[in-house]
Amino acid sequence: INGTGSYERLDLSASPDIVDVTGILGALKRNTTLKRLNLCNVELFIQVPPLGSDSSGNSQCSVQQQRGISILADSLRSNTTLLELDMDWTLMGTEALATLYSTNHPSLPTTLSLRNLRLDIADGYRLSKLLRTTTIVTVLDVAHNNLGDQGSAALADTLRETRTLKGVDLSSNNIGEVGAMALAEG
Repeated sequence: INGTGSYERLDLSASPDIVDVTGILGALKRNTTLKRLNLCNVELFIQVPPLGSDSSGNSQCSVQQQRGISILADSLRSNTTLLELDMDWTLMGTEALATLYSTNHPSLPTTLSLRNLRLDIADGYRLSKLLRTTTIVTVLDVAHNNLGDQGSAALADTLRETRTLKGVDLSSNNIGEVGAMALAEG
């Protein structure tokens, strides 16, 4: 696909071993007919371990994933016809999610469910950044993680500022008195 095809739907989920989808993502920038794109199971967008920190405390994207996310985000900023983007949202990492949601593209899910994914304090800060840069997310579910006082306080600051978020689930996140006070102030 060079961006000039007449396809309305492109499903790459059955081809998880595609080595380089960056050409397809770049073509999305110029495409005016594609309405649905399925990138589930495409390894480029799957962070291992999924979300949260690994045993070394590192939850950064790989260089290849960063490049793919950057190209996709750039394409989404220009594309006005894509209506539905399917991806393994919970396997991407909060850094990648923040990059994509900064585009405010209408094909992104409005409900972001990151339940039980071992999210930590750093993820709380990344999600706070995500919520500050997007108007798309209306419901955030981060229940059963490990955001703690600091991660929840970072989110609390953002919750006071955002007007688009209508629902948040922070249950079972090891939130103590400090985190609860920060949330209550919102």
